Amino acid sequence: MSQFVERSRQGLGSRSKNSIGGAVIGLVLVVTYTYSREWREQPIDSSEFKEPEGHGNPVEMEYRSTVLLADDVSVGAFRLPEFLVARIGGAEPLEIRSLESASEAVAAAGILSNGDVYFGSDPASPAVGDIRVGYAVVRPGPVSVVARQQGDTLVSYVAKTGGKVDLLERGTLSAEEMFRSARDRNKAMTWAIRVGGFFVLAIGFSMILRPLVVFADILPFLGRIVGAGTTAISFLLAAIAWTVIVSLAWILHRPILGIVILAVTAGLIVLAFKKLRKADPVVPAASPPNDPPPPDAPPPFA
Repeated sequence: MSQFVERSRQGLGSRSKNSIGGAVIGLVLVVTYTYSREWREQPIDSSEFKEPEGHGNPVEMEYRSTVLLADDVSVGAFRLPEFLVARIGGAEPLEIRSLESASEAVAAAGILSNGDVYFGSDPASPAVGDIRVGYAVVRPGPVSVVARQQGDTLVSYVAKTGGKVDLLERGTLSAEEMFRSARDRNKAMTWAIRVGGFFVLAIGFSMILRPLVVFADILPFLGRIVGAGTTAISFLLAAIAWTVIVSLAWILHRPILGIVILAVTAGLIVLAFKKLRKADPVVPAASPPNDPPPPDAPPPFA
């Protein structure tokens, strides 16, 4: 359905405010909201918009997206269960060429447009609330499956550790290729979660330290300095917490690697504390005393 979509953009602006010593110009965070019309599969609640007036969307959609699974899908002599059928990808558009077999309501209101059915006045100029319905189909073809046989169907293989194994890929692949592809996906997902967790930790520590920036913001230059310092501290604390969490998780599956990472992290923390304790303040050197010249010394301007 064609709907209004709200987007926000953050930027820096200036504002005059009172502080010690008089009025100063400080930087503030300015949020700008923009609206555009786009095609979306689910209705967007425009009442939650920052500026709902003039950007209203219909509350309901007459037609919703849905997925229909074939009843009898087989691989060789085995029937595929629904959870494996749903994984078969490779959908391609299915062009609608006629509305002769459609219901009376659809045939009366629908317009054929680029292989889809359009519900609105003008497909070339969509209005908010217009609906576009299209189809995609997964055609029969070879698939490769790793699962456990159970009668004439396939089920998940349950490992001794309790994990389930059920793999499906389009095309004809060997078992080695199937497991290699699964390992690559798991590695990519694992690192995505790790990196995302690190940034979540950094944001959390930054929010904890945010009051310090607010207190220091009474003087703009001091607020910027404290803000930069708290950001660095937040990333440092996040790095320490992230490394400890990852190493503890690895201890269960890779004990040696997990213990090594944990020991290195502990050593870096201890080294950082030692460096901070050894950083003594610099004491200015005392000037030499003004002793009188020896008795046999010549006058300074002789």
